[in-house]
Amino acid sequence: MCLMEPEHEDLRRLVAENARATKRLSSWIRGLAALSSIMSICVLWLLARTPNEIVSARGLVIVDEQGTTRVRIGAPLPEPIIMGKQEKRDDAISGILIYDRLGNERGGYVTDNSVGNAFLTLDSNTGQEVTLVAYPKGGAEFGLNDDAKNEVELSALPSGPMIQLLRAGTPLFQQPPSSASKETH
Repeated sequence: MCLMEPEHEDLRRLVAENARATKRLSSWIRGLAALSSIMSICVLWLLARTPNEIVSARGLVIVDEQGTTRVRIGAPLPEPIIMGKQEKRDDAISGILIYDRLGNERGGYVTDNSVGNAFLTLDSNTGQEVTLVAYPKGGAEFGLNDDAKNEVELSALPSGPMIQLLRAGTPLFQQPPSSASKETH
């Protein structure tokens, strides 16, 4: 029996894929262990301090085993990194940002500096895909979208609730009908 038969090649390929997956999982577990260790040290340090003491800082950066920023807490936070390139943000923000293994911003829990909106976002590699915003004077909006301009929008504003569905940027459904004006915040 020859070892180059198709089923043996498939088996070799599967073993190689399994080894790569195991290596990725192992790296992820080591990164999680390192992050847990750092967080534990920070918690122990804070607990060792007197209860009336306040720790003040402009920022905290958590990096993975390769030194790539994975979490950043700051006031203010830096401009976003998208596909390895630093871009411009519409407004200065403060809060918590998360990054992928390549250092690209992938979301956050932040407030903007001009209006005071509170945001929770989840991003793809190229854009903001999930947005939850609470406005300082009341009301909130939730949006899901993709790069093809397919969108789902839900809002509860002082002017009333609204649901809207768009396919490729074209409205498919809106309730109440689009003749009702949407409040701007």
